[in-house]
Amino acid sequence: MKERQNMQKGNSPPGVVRRKRERSCRLELWRTVVLAGVPLALFAVSTTSGCRRPESEPSPAAAAPRPSSPTPASEQASATLPLPALSSMPGGTPAAEASPATPAVEPPPADESLPQSTAELIAEVRAVVEELVQWSPDNLDCLEMKARFLDWLGKSEEAEQIWRQCLEREPRYVHAYVGLASVAAKRGRYAEAIEFARQAVAADPYSFRARDILAEALLNENRPQEAVDALVDFLKLDPRAHGFFLLGRAYTLLEDLARARGAYEDALRVYPDYAEACYALARVCLRLGDRTASQEHLARYQTLMKRRDPHEQGMEMGRDDFKEMKINAAIIYTDSGRIYLARGLPRIAERLWLRAAALDPSGVPARELAAGLMMEEGRWAEALRLFDELLRVDPSNPRWMLAQAQAYALAKRPDDAKTALAEACRRWPERPEVHAARARFLAALGEDLDEAVRSAQFVVERHPTGLNYALLAWTKFRQGDAPGADEALRKALELDPENPEIRRVSVTIHGSAPPGAATHPDAAPNP
Repeated sequence: MKERQNMQKGNSPPGVVRRKRERSCRLELWRTVVLAGVPLALFAVSTTSGCRRPESEPSPAAAAPRPSSPTPASEQASATLPLPALSSMPGGTPAAEASPATPAVEPPPADESLPQSTAELIAEVRAVVEELVQWSPDNLDCLEMKARFLDWLGKSEEAEQIWRQCLEREPRYVHAYVGLASVAAKRGRYAEAIEFARQAVAADPYSFRARDILAEALLNENRPQEAVDALVDFLKLDPRAHGFFLLGRAYTLLEDLARARGAYEDALRVYPDYAEACYALARVCLRLGDRTASQEHLARYQTLMKRRDPHEQGMEMGRDDFKEMKINAAIIYTDSGRIYLARGLPRIAERLWLRAAALDPSGVPARELAAGLMMEEGRWAEALRLFDELLRVDPSNPRWMLAQAQAYALAKRPDDAKTALAEACRRWPERPEVHAARARFLAALGEDLDEAVRSAQFVVERHPTGLNYALLAWTKFRQGDAPGADEALRKALELDPENPEIRRVSVTIHGSAPPGAATHPDAAPNP
């Protein structure tokens, strides 16, 4: 895997001021909707006021001296942390500024024939990037997209100039630090890469991309403990296969083979087809004396490697094969679409995302964004088709089946929603969020309430939090078990007495708030 790390950028921390006029879509658990007049919290699209581009998981640069640590091309884990407004940092669009006119040249539609050569692909992407910059020449994100395109073409010096110009305008512009760190790492200047990556992490502690570059540069400088420190807690919040892979490398260098084995196993749990993780795990198991496991992982590695496409000849850009180049182009289109959406042009954004999906049959972010926009606009059938594709390309992730259920519910197809949730529980029987979704849906619908209670009880047993006890109280209340609902609600209030959602459940069950509860109708959301 090659250049894709340069295409991916980091999430940003929560709590950043958002601008109301900008829009972006992402999928979010437990958003309240109404089905047949009943409040229902399941899995919905939330509309945030613009965003910076969330990252998919990157792969190391083509020139990186350690080819043993790529991120799988098909793994593109979605961001799960809140995103700030596109223009929340200096250099973005002021709140009162009108959106630019529609670009003169629109991106090619998804069904237009795909490029068949390197030259055709470069020409298509160049036209999209140039139009983006001409459309909004003073926008930092547009300029940064140009820098990434130039770096992709191998013109790293020109890309560096743009990134430095971005930092002159906004000293905490995280994407510029990430770009500079990536270029330094490709050139083997790891101390410089570490410095830029640390600045990126300081600007955005939630950026996986920044930590990914930092950890790999630290490993190449033989500083494994610092790499562990950069990753171990962060991966609990944002688990990524490549992050776990780097953590495994760090533990291996520290001779902590048991933890190295665990990290590689975590990488494979996130992405089961990660060939390099299979190989590394096989080696660690052998050193630990577990020959049986080592042979199994080695066999799996060999099977996965046989599936990889041979490199095509005659490429002009680096050493990427044509398939990887199309993935890189898809990432540029995905992030360009985010910029257009945040500036009020959803149709161009959607067109770019669908084109990105056509270029990268295994890509997740573009499909997720397009489906989110369709959900926001009430285009349930189109969104369902994309959720089917997401289940095909990312079959180990239950989010897409939960999203399907949400689309069915919003489309007034409750039976199909019930079927999707039952199938999700069958496929992922140990995932609490799946059972929580089913419990909420069935309780809201007023059907199969025994199943709803069982699902809620499962969630409480796995995670006995106040909110989960409130869910159990709600399902028991809907079932008609008043004593059981009272007991679960009492436990919820003991664990989290100030939580507004729990107080709203109390109002729903008892008709009045518990002592000290807020009475304003907006003080607490529906269960």
